[in-house]
Amino acid sequence: MAVVMVATMAFGHSVLNDLGGMLLLAGTSLAYASGARRDATFREHLVDLWAMALTLFACLPQHSGGGIHEHSGSPSGPLLVAAVLCGWLVARVLLGRHPEGRGGSGRDRSGRSGGGARSSVVSLAVVAVGLVAMVVVCTFG
Repeated sequence: MAVVMVATMAFGHSVLNDLGGMLLLAGTSLAYASGARRDATFREHLVDLWAMALTLFACLPQHSGGGIHEHSGSPSGPLLVAAVLCGWLVARVLLGRHPEGRGGSGRDRSGRSGGGARSSVVSLAVVAVGLVAMVVVCTFG
């Protein structure tokens, strides 16, 4: 997951690089989709991947007619970033309350014990730092 996040931001901030990053994140989410049906960790990663892709979309550089380069030039840019971050946080909290989608039983369909709340909190913290870093790079980079 961290490798995908770093790879997305590694080549700088431009329309082409951001679109490539969004495609990388969306493609990776396809690989996680089948696992998300049976494992809470995959569901969390799926939510994280789409939050990163939508954050990149919200931060796409906007080009005005005069050739001036602006970040999040449309009035909806910052609002979209805020909506994505709030939606991501709500989804992660809801997934954390019921880790396996079975009323918090802590077991997946195969009967194995889930990864636990600690790994979920660590994952949430790492992705939160990554999302904030993406917004900072998009804003000031």
